[in-house]
Amino acid sequence: MNQFPTDWFKAISVVPNVILAVGYQMNFFPVYKGMKNATDRKFRLSTLSAVLFVIAAYTLVGILGYNLVGGANLSANFL
Repeated sequence: MNQFPTDWFKAISVVPNVILAVGYQMNFFPVYKGMKNATDRKFRLSTLSAVLFVIAAYTLVGILGYNLVGGANLSANFL
């Protein structure tokens, strides 16, 4: 296991994911306050359904992308 990256370009390519994660965290409580008849159980279910939807969408896009490009030697692309 590598503790430090050998290619800093690949290490920096995770920055957009970190920014998206922080953006979700900032919207967590405003979404809860904006729900009609908000309860902890209702919010837990809505969060779980959102996470399951995102997992399904990422999996589908990953599978379709792999089928489109194949297992060729790919490099990180910021676009």
